[in-house]
Amino acid sequence: MVGPVTGRPDQPVTAAVAIAECWAAKSLTEGSISEEELKAACVELGVAYWPPDVELIDPEEGCGAYQTLSWLLQWHDGYRGGRVPPLPSPRHSRTGSTITPPCLEHLPQQRSTAQERCVPPSRTSTSD
Repeated sequence: MVGPVTGRPDQPVTAAVAIAECWAAKSLTEGSISEEELKAACVELGVAYWPPDVELIDPEEGCGAYQTLSWLLQWHDGYRGGRVPPLPSPRHSRTGSTITPPCLEHLPQQRSTAQERCVPPSRTSTSD
């Protein structure tokens, strides 16, 4: 397994590594974080600097990685203060199995593009 944004091979993934990946993802998203700032953050965290790998992840996917890592880390400076998941938590049946919403059943198991993402059924239905 490698870092989702940089491709760093660090194992185990520590909080410092996850924060470094979150910073790298944020730099893809906003472009307001310079390479020098990323390097300084890595020095402060005590991890090796790895630049965002644009062949591994594009800016839109970087946004999703930033949102997800912010939430997982409960990073107060992150997406929505690190308190709101970027996607709703999965629902489960009474038996404990995960319920897949109908709008997600057609999606591929790997990364999806913006056009492939789920639109809530209430927005897709039309009334005559």
